[in-house]
Amino acid sequence: MPSKLAKKPSHLPFQDVYAVKYALQVTRRSIVDGVREVECRMCRAFGPEETDAAVGNKRKLQPAVKRWAEPHFRASSFLRHLNSQHEEHWAIYQTLESEEEKDKYLQVEVKKEKEEAKEEEETPKIKEEVKEKEEETTIMEEGEEEEEEGEKDHLKGEEEVAKLDETDGGQEKFVVALERETREGREKLLAAISEIMANQRKSAEALQAMISSMQTDYVSLRQRELEVREREVKCMEAERRERQEDRKALLGREQAGRREREEERKADHERFLALLNTMHTKCEQ
Repeated sequence: MPSKLAKKPSHLPFQDVYAVKYALQVTRRSIVDGVREVECRMCRAFGPEETDAAVGNKRKLQPAVKRWAEPHFRASSFLRHLNSQHEEHWAIYQTLESEEEKDKYLQVEVKKEKEEAKEEEETPKIKEEVKEKEEETTIMEEGEEEEEEGEKDHLKGEEEVAKLDETDGGQEKFVVALERETREGREKLLAAISEIMANQRKSAEALQAMISSMQTDYVSLRQRELEVREREVKCMEAERRERQEDRKALLGREQAGRREREEERKADHERFLALLNTMHTKCEQ
């Protein structure tokens, strides 16, 4: 009869190493049966995956937090979820070495995303409030300036009319004064625009300098980490070679001792045989 295929075990107990290895959190535990349910910490940290909905995929959205209940504790299921729903974070998580770094990464990312979301929510409100205040201030200033300019124009107009009445060249002076005021106003406007553009350039340059400084600090930090790891690897390699040399020296000493003992045993045996021959010869005589 043909041999039956081996069936997979129906009950797969949860292993403690899975918690750190696959970023899992135990949510239900039984004293008798052990772990009953676990959840994905990355889902809890980074939220549900919405890529499928964004591209119009007909598949259903994944739950907010992925959970696995007994007896479905399979490593392949954990990996499939992480690779499909948390590809970028999972790639970064695998590069971390210690359990503390992995736990800190999840906590830091959660805190960072919450702060960014809070800032994104508050920034439009602040901008709107500032814009409204600026508009109110601008309107008030424009109204006051218009009133002042109106009064000045009225006074100037009266003066110009008086001058026109007094002299025949009043009309020409009025035209010259009007051109001069127009030119001065244009120059003031251009100066204000130039100042605004200069301030914007300074702000952009400061922001670029800050970004460059942050990038430089990050690169130097990564370089120091690589140097520390290289030194650790070299130290471990030197220790391994030293242990090998010590082991070889110990084996050499043990072999030399065995050879010496063997030679002494042979010498004793030869002396014993010589003594027996001597005694045998004396007995025959």
